[in-house]
Amino acid sequence: TYNRFIQGLNLAGVQVDRRMLAELAVNEPKVFASLVDTAKKALPSDVNAPKSA
Repeated sequence: TYNRFIQGLNLAGVQVDRRMLAELAVNEPKVFASLVDTAKKALPSDVNAPKSA
């Protein structure tokens, strides 16, 4: 989701705002894809794991 994407970017130390992300997605898809990859790598591997009670 968008929230996880932003969380991953923050954990990776990447600071971009929504407007810049939109510009990159439209005009620089390769750069945007690299940001997605960076965010994924920064997130914990169990980010989608269900929380135990």
